[in-house]
Amino acid sequence: NRFPEWMHFVDDGELIQLRRAGIDTIRLPIEPAFLMYNDDPERRGVIMAGIKVAIDRLIALDFKVIADLHTISRRESDAAGINDILANQTIFDNYRKTLAFLAGQLRHYDPCKLALEIINEPSLECNDRQEQDEWQDAAERLFAAARGADPNRTLIVTGACWGAANGLAAMQPAAFDPNTIWTFHTYEPFAITHQGARWTGD
Repeated sequence: NRFPEWMHFVDDGELIQLRRAGIDTIRLPIEPAFLMYNDDPERRGVIMAGIKVAIDRLIALDFKVIADLHTISRRESDAAGINDILANQTIFDNYRKTLAFLAGQLRHYDPCKLALEIINEPSLECNDRQEQDEWQDAAERLFAAARGADPNRTLIVTGACWGAANGLAAMQPAAFDPNTIWTFHTYEPFAITHQGARWTGD
């Protein structure tokens, strides 16, 4: 099993160094496309086995883990990115079912050791009232899908504008239960946080 691929070039010694340096939580990206586009039980079983081995390895090294459903944009691929998931109802429904599937598969993990992030950096605009309302509705539906599959898991939710702080500030939290962590991403100053990141252009 070669999934997740980082398992084959990050050794325990490097992870132990991180833990000794005070890092206590690892955000584990999981590309949902691997689970969305082929629901063959045997194939899904192989993928989930790899994910669970990765989680088990991190927990055994005394890390807490965030299982982060994290789309990766590909220029030449049929795999849906974040824009496709949020713009196409059929793809969104597939993603929602995939999220529920993953939540159910991870249900046996100690809630104090593993949290689940329902989506990474939704791209809808937070300064556009209609798009913000669309994300609020989508977030509530994703949250309900994950919560229905695992009543005890801490779920991580973000706002629109690619998970920016102003997107989070525009969210209406009453629709979510107390076992929720709210998150935002900030990349300022961008020239420093993304130095060497070739995909950002000039």
